[in-house]
Parts: sequence; C-alpha cells; structure tokens
Amino acid sequence: MYDIIIDNVFATQFDLHIVNRVNIPVSQKEIETISIAGRNGTLTKELGFLDRSITVNFNFKTRNRNDNMSKKIRNITSLLLNAKKISFTDDKEVYYKVKAVSVSDIERTLRMLGSFSVTFTVDPFAYYNLHSKITIASHSKIYNIGTYESEPYIKIFGAGNVTLNINNKELTLKDINGYIEIDTELKETFKDNVLKNDKKVGPYPNFLIGENAVSWSGNITKIEIEPRWRFLWLHYINIMKQTSRMMALAF
Repeated sequence: MYDIIIDNVFATQFDLHIVNRVNIPVSQKEIETISIAGRNGTLTKELGFLDRSITVNFNFKTRNRNDNMSKKIRNITSLLLNAKKISFTDDKEVYYKVKAVSVSDIERTLRMLGSFSVTFTVDPFAYYNLHSKITIASHSKIYNIGTYESEPYIKIFGAGNVTLNINNKELTLKDINGYIEIDTELKETFKDNVLKNDKKVGPYPNFLIGENAVSWSGNITKIEIEPRWRFLWLHYINIMKQTSRMMALAF
C-alpha cells in the first residue's frame, strides 16, 4: 500500500490514507538576473536552490462509532505539525527534511470520515535514508553516491592539535581532549553541544560527487562520519529580479 512515513511513523497507523500519488517537484535553482546599461545581454548570479512544497491529500476514518473523532484529529495534527522528515513507501531510499507544515481545515464528510490536505515545505534535496555511519582509522577514500556535494557530520577522536585533509583542503582543530565534533551543514564545531568554534581554523569540508580522499596529521585514533548523501534533480528557474544598474563598462 502506498503510504507516507512521517518521522518513522506510517500515516496508516493513524488511519490516514493518501488519496492520490504525490508529485515530488523538481529542485529549482534561483538565479538573479542583472541588467547593465550598455551591455549586451544580462549578468546572472546564482543564489542557491529553492525550497520545495509537497502537498499530500488525505482521507481518514475512525475504526468504529465509539472512537473519539476530536481526539484522533488532535493526535493527527500533532504528528503532522511536528514533522521533521518525510518519505514515501515507493521510494524509501530517500527522505526529505521538513522546514514547515501547513494543514488545511478538516472536512467531516460523515461522522466517521473526513478529508484534508497537508503541504510540507522541504529543502531542495532528497537525503539517502539507508546509509549508516562510516568509521575510518586510517587514511581512506570515501565515495559520495549522491548527485550533489554533501555536508557531513564528523566526529574526530584524538588528542592535541590535528589537521584534517579532505580533497587537499585542510581543517585544523586545536586542543582536542577525547574528541571533537564538526557539522558542516550548520558550520559549527562543538563537543557535547558546547560550541568550540574557537578551536577550528580553516573551511568546513564537503564531500564532492564521486571519490574523496581523507587524510590527517596529528594524534587521531579514528573518525566517525555521517555522510548525509543527498540528491538533486536540477531545474533552472530564472527569478527575474531585474536590478537596473547604471554602470559604465569599458570592454
């Protein structure tokens, strides 16, 4: 049965049933177009990828006439509004990170039946759902199976000052005592939720598509990595932010 999985909970466990197969919109890149007086054509500036909206239409029912419909609706609403990630049973290899949720008014067609729609605002990527943590204890090569560079979580075990090298880009971490953590998505360095950004020198590393070389210097015993492989179906959209700039260009 086709279903949506909300934070590891199947919607059918709440007697929610998807009315029709859900359309997953293509990721779109936002581009600013700049018009410059005296220049043929325009300049373009890439602004990143846009969030997407995934709308799901639901029917729901109570199992018997003695069920408390109001309580069921409260439980359903709580599940939906607190969603952090969603996936679908026809493609369980990936999930989508939820940023916001909008729930329509619930229409009670009969005492035991109802319908409504939910719009999930998700970020531009689909994330690999089946990959476990990677642990390395020596210089290694890690293969990014996604279609876009990933922003991993990395936990480094060791002592003192160390330098992590990923694809010839160096990140130095100072005064490690046991371990230190870096989150390249959040651009934060920490240990046990205590910020340690002052212990970092250099850019946060990403894993490029394909092969990535990982090495280091200093006293590192092992590294644990949550790679966060992600996928992108690229579709360019031109967001016409016509910025009229009167510039005198000499070519």
